[in-house]
Amino acid sequence: MIKVGTLLDVVDNSGARKAICIKVFKNGRIGGVILVSIRQTNTKQIAKVSKGEMHKAVIVQTKKETRRKDGSFLHTSQNGIVLLGKGETPLGTRVGNVSFEVRKDFTKILSLASYVM
Repeated sequence: MIKVGTLLDVVDNSGARKAICIKVFKNGRIGGVILVSIRQTNTKQIAKVSKGEMHKAVIVQTKKETRRKDGSFLHTSQNGIVLLGKGETPLGTRVGNVSFEVRKDFTKILSLASYVM
């Protein structure tokens, strides 16, 4: 469950490393949309974002367990997000591990993901 003030890891290659949640638009679970502020960027590559910018993001990983319909539970070691640009498209071209629950609204993120849990 993601709340306002939660520190999040960015799991795409947009250039951001850490972000903080400012507002929760939908639910705070996997597949939910939130507004974040970039807190830390990657200095080794050319970043598409800079520190202090605000972007919409999709939650793709949570530390809190998510119950699936088959009875299994899914949780990861970090709270991860993917930054969104205009038109709800991802900013990065490569995405790390993503939960399968984002398939409802964000199929483009699933196709860019390196691993789908």
